[in-house]
Amino acid sequence: MKIIIGKNEPHDMITDAAAMSYIRLERKDLTDAQAVIELLKTGNLSVLNGAIIILAFDDMKPPEDDIKTIISILDSKPEKKIAIREFMDPREYLLSAMHKWKDATSHAYMKRFAESENKDLKECAELALKGKRARYE
Repeated sequence: MKIIIGKNEPHDMITDAAAMSYIRLERKDLTDAQAVIELLKTGNLSVLNGAIIILAFDDMKPPEDDIKTIISILDSKPEKKIAIREFMDPREYLLSAMHKWKDATSHAYMKRFAESENKDLKECAELALKGKRARYE
């Protein structure tokens, strides 16, 4: 698993799944986002997606300081490195995870993307603000 993550392939579902598995094995509980943060610091798109999607899939709820760190890391990455428009964007998964989070940092992040020109991010943010994970709920 670490070998696959270490290759850091940018557009690879196996890498995505390895990142998700790594976090599930490393975390202490559903509030422990240290493995997520670790992967976000150096990950390419597939590692980023795997690291963020697990927050939504497993209903993780990191402490607000970790949420700030996750947002800061994603914000520091160039747009072309973290998103393929209309296909893959870890920020969509983060917004989906935030649908149950009630802290001020998450609320501000959701509001920020609710006003985005990116229609996919905007839709995810609007749904999260309504307490919905996805349009199918």
